[in-house]
Amino acid sequence: MERQTSYSARMPRRIERPITVPLAAAVRSNGEIGVLAHHGFGSFDIKVMYYIAGRVVRLEWVDPHIMLDLEVEPGLMVPPDIWSIQMPRDAEIAMSIPDDLVPLTIGPRPETWELTMPSLDRARKIGLDREAVEPGRMIAGVGYRGCDAQDNEFRCDLLLIDRKAYALRPFALPPETCV
Repeated sequence: MERQTSYSARMPRRIERPITVPLAAAVRSNGEIGVLAHHGFGSFDIKVMYYIAGRVVRLEWVDPHIMLDLEVEPGLMVPPDIWSIQMPRDAEIAMSIPDDLVPLTIGPRPETWELTMPSLDRARKIGLDREAVEPGRMIAGVGYRGCDAQDNEFRCDLLLIDRKAYALRPFALPPETCV
């Protein structure tokens, strides 16, 4: 069986429409009301922070958040000078690259990873423009892999382009994920 490498490739395309009510909720079969979420941290493992780098092969510059596919080559290593990259001063929360940053490990052939990125509003606020992440560009990121080891999903906290860091996450992490 061939392993699918893109969340988007597995899911049927749907038209994204803005939610026009303050809160979207669902009634479960037991009558409880639950809040709907889209790519929250619940589906990403925040116990280990990873380094990812590669060539952008697909970009969706849309809300509710930007998505891109990154082709990652085997043998990825954390650059020894990564800790000298200046962190964004305009970040709402203190962002840093941990001392125990781990390179994302992949198989013997290049793999495509889907990166969950910020909303268009957040991208504008931090000065990230579409041209910086167009297909063909080499980028790197620091963040978390998905909870399901079969899926190549990655949630980027810091985006690194030409030694410039962009703080993609404007809020504190939840206490736990993958539950």
